[in-house]
Amino acid sequence: MTTIEVYGTYHYSLPDESRPVGERSIYTSPSSKLVKDIPHKLHDFRTDSAFTHGPAGLNVQGFTYVEHISALSGDEFFEGKNVGEIYGPEVCELVKNVTGAKRAIIDGVTLRIRLATETEEDFYHVKLKDGPQDMAMKNFDPSVLRVPGRDRKNAPFEPSRVCRSDYDCQGLKDTVRHCRKDIAEMAKPDLETEDRGESPRYAVHSVWRPIKTVKRDPLGVLD
Repeated sequence: MTTIEVYGTYHYSLPDESRPVGERSIYTSPSSKLVKDIPHKLHDFRTDSAFTHGPAGLNVQGFTYVEHISALSGDEFFEGKNVGEIYGPEVCELVKNVTGAKRAIIDGVTLRIRLATETEEDFYHVKLKDGPQDMAMKNFDPSVLRVPGRDRKNAPFEPSRVCRSDYDCQGLKDTVRHCRKDIAEMAKPDLETEDRGESPRYAVHSVWRPIKTVKRDPLGVLD
């Protein structure tokens, strides 16, 4: 039996950090000094025994795959307050069950429905402050869960076409302390522990899921 190996092309970016964060649009990466396309062999995490499956995978390769059925499907993700009132609590329970955390809260839910081809060749340009993306984000109440993309006509985000990480350690700490009052209040005991020089007892996990059958822009993660 012949084994077919499948490869995907990953865009690696060397960031140009000459433009300060304060001059860039919110949630915008720096422009690139260099973008290099590197092929990587693709593995099906669901069936590949080389990976650690289940919750333990978070501590081994930094990600895992969990089967979860939401009460929402398809267009229901875009209707009313469904994401905040139904999907949000579902994700909190999922994270607690997988990680063993006592408490969980969601920073935001992004529905990436714009076509990636609109910005596919834009790696060498940075989105500036007060641009269209910032204008769209200003419509969100900072005290409640943000759901950019729920308004399909003004969806600000497309699938990312470059290797990235949602947070670094300092970004996580700043988000917990300053992003929303309810997040800081929930994390107050843990922040006080950290301020005393003890190890922090909080973590961030990005939860990705399709809302319909994926036919383009599949999600890839790197160990």
